[in-house]
Amino acid sequence: MAGRTEIVVDAEREVGRIDPFIYGQNIEPATSNQVFGPQGTSIRKDVIDAIGSIKIPIIRWPGGNSASQYHWEDGVGPKRKRPVVYDIAWGIFESNQFGTDEFIEYCRLIGAEPFITVNAGSGTAEEAAHWVEYCNLKKRPIKTRFRRFNEEYYQQIDDSRYVKLRERYGHREPYAVRYWSIGNETWGDFQVGKLSAEENAKKTVEYAKLMKQVDPEIKIAVVGMYLSSYWKWRENQDYSTSMEWNTEVLKASGELIDYISVHRYYFPEVGEEPSAFKKNKYLPLLACPIHSERKLKAVNSAIELAMDILGKEERIKISFDEWFFGVRTLSHALATARFFNVLQRMSGSVTIACGEQWIANVMEEGILIEAGHRAFDLYQNHSGEIALDTIVHTETYDTEIQEFRETNLAPANFRMVPYIDSSATLSLDRKKLYIATVNAFENRGEECKIRLRDISVKKKARVYELNGPDIMSHNDIQNPNRIEITERKIDNAGDVFTYEFPPHSATIMELQIQ
Repeated sequence: MAGRTEIVVDAEREVGRIDPFIYGQNIEPATSNQVFGPQGTSIRKDVIDAIGSIKIPIIRWPGGNSASQYHWEDGVGPKRKRPVVYDIAWGIFESNQFGTDEFIEYCRLIGAEPFITVNAGSGTAEEAAHWVEYCNLKKRPIKTRFRRFNEEYYQQIDDSRYVKLRERYGHREPYAVRYWSIGNETWGDFQVGKLSAEENAKKTVEYAKLMKQVDPEIKIAVVGMYLSSYWKWRENQDYSTSMEWNTEVLKASGELIDYISVHRYYFPEVGEEPSAFKKNKYLPLLACPIHSERKLKAVNSAIELAMDILGKEERIKISFDEWFFGVRTLSHALATARFFNVLQRMSGSVTIACGEQWIANVMEEGILIEAGHRAFDLYQNHSGEIALDTIVHTETYDTEIQEFRETNLAPANFRMVPYIDSSATLSLDRKKLYIATVNAFENRGEECKIRLRDISVKKKARVYELNGPDIMSHNDIQNPNRIEITERKIDNAGDVFTYEFPPHSATIMELQIQ
């Protein structure tokens, strides 16, 4: 169907390099236990195969709300001796069978970088530093040589307590965990160890100093705030904006940190779980990634302000290490695809993103690949490393989404949401151009004019399309491939060409550069 949409890709305007870590995941003890086999003694091969196929590059653990009460020493050592503890965050009993060593093993099996969140709720800075020591400190030589008064001496040097502990548990070599996060959502009343902005900034500095004294090479993310215009602090009834929170923590700890961490969950209705998704919430859901883009720009403004104050040259990046749009239906997959477009466009600012989604339904008899998994597959395997400026002229719609007001979700108007959303990326060798497009029209294919500036492509190209019968369709045991990626070829590509994007679809065109 003929539309009024034009997609313009400007190859002269590079937005930035896309960090592969934007395709990461966040897991908590409640979900990480699913990776074990039937006897709880080994990591399931079918889980490794499913996750390995989408090449998850970084995994954040142990979350999440659980991190604010998680004591890492409970999860190391002989499994039969590990204590069962009550997880206050989720109201479940945690067996601690999946601990630090198992997490590192899991990351290595799927080729992901470990990203550990330390306990800044009920924990201490010393406990966090010991965790870095357990993971990263090298074993010392048996003897060390030194000179005194022109004489050489040899001194017996023993290993530290936590290096010896790691070796005792079968891991002589350090894990070299590079990425660490201090705390989780410490601004929230629901969190173990809620803090004010000033208290959070002070604690962040204390933790970062001790952790970097153990290993100066680690990269640290700190708790930021990504909310609406205000958040109500119950104890004193005044209002603190997310900008003020972020500026406070960045000013205090900016010299010690590398990322500011923000989170956002989008639920279709107040109090409604994603599994109860309704058809009339389709367009509001697909507006949420665009809402995220506008909010992330506000976080970026706080970073720029803090860097000006500090005079810091090395830019602090955004770690969007918890986000969620749902996983089951085609609608959820399309929202995820639109969010990947956002992350590609914001590649200069957002360099880590971890979806809070267990994208495969792990059952005793096997694994069911959810719709959200397909979105990861599409973008992870069919995107370039260089983001290009992309402009889309298309119809828009107004809708209502759920926003935070004080401490609750409430409806908020959101305007000028594009039906067609695109991003473009270029391969490092500059031989391939990828154009990713999501058509939010539920019942309308959209014929788009695609215009390329300062780049020429061959006529023949490949097209990868994520789609299903309708927006409510999902995979199940009887139809495990109802939502899938199909491939086709076109032969009309060029500097200017047209393509009709089917209704409710996510498409990536792979074009060969002349």
